[in-house]
Amino acid sequence: MKLSILALVFSTIEALTMVGFPQLIKRVFRVAPADQSLYKLNSYFRISNHAICAKYCKTEPCLAFSYTIDNSTCETYSRVFEESTHAENSQSTSYFNKVVINSCADLIGYSSGVYKLGKDGPIVYCDMDTEAGPWTVIQTRTKGDVDFFRPWSDYKNGFGDLHGDFWLGNDNLHLLTNVSKILRVEVVALTGERGYAEYSNFQVADESQNYKLLVNGFSGNVSYDGMAYSNNFQFSTPDRDNNNNSIDCGQYAQSGWWHYRCVHAHLNGIFRKSIADNQVMRWSYFPDPSVKYQPLKTTKMMIR
Repeated sequence: MKLSILALVFSTIEALTMVGFPQLIKRVFRVAPADQSLYKLNSYFRISNHAICAKYCKTEPCLAFSYTIDNSTCETYSRVFEESTHAENSQSTSYFNKVVINSCADLIGYSSGVYKLGKDGPIVYCDMDTEAGPWTVIQTRTKGDVDFFRPWSDYKNGFGDLHGDFWLGNDNLHLLTNVSKILRVEVVALTGERGYAEYSNFQVADESQNYKLLVNGFSGNVSYDGMAYSNNFQFSTPDRDNNNNSIDCGQYAQSGWWHYRCVHAHLNGIFRKSIADNQVMRWSYFPDPSVKYQPLKTTKMMIR
């Protein structure tokens, strides 16, 4: 019985490869249960096997597909599936990712979207459109509908929506920056003015070192190196103060960040447009180089 199952899996993978897919295809056992229908592209009936189903997932929007033996149904989706060892769907339905990658750099030719990195890696948003990419997005603030005034555990594991406002998680940042990466920060002012900063070296230590930050090699079109103020400092949150200062910056600034006294690039600050202070989401001296506290409209942090 076990040999028959293995034979089915390997024959399916071989068939998929023959229809032009990357050879990094893998099997997964269920889709993420929430909002599956939002990502459905098409349904095809009277399909005889998995390999023929795979042919319907050759278009660019299709990132995953499933085949149900019971009713010979093939369905395609615009989202990569989340892997789990606990099957919650019918055992007669097999789910497949179109691509599994080691980094967003493996996706040349694909569109921006959510992808899974490796067998045990995180699910990330790959930005294929920003210059000099592909980039792995580690933070975005665009709507203000996600609260960033959160405890250590949330910043450790990550929170939010990869299609909206989120923090990827400090464990994931450490995993992705074991080798130094380039960091790109993009900010948009309330006036609509766009700025960016790049750093040639960006690394986050593990939890035993409180996710200590290494960041240097500044360039960009913003006038001020906002991340320099956080270089070589540990991560702090409202419930865990690691900034070695008389001020509990995580609590005072209402954010998780590499605080010193407290922060000059406050990208996880309070999302608001009416008050400019040390708590607001901001990049110091942007857009007006003569004014320190100016609220931002949006932010994005990316690495490659």
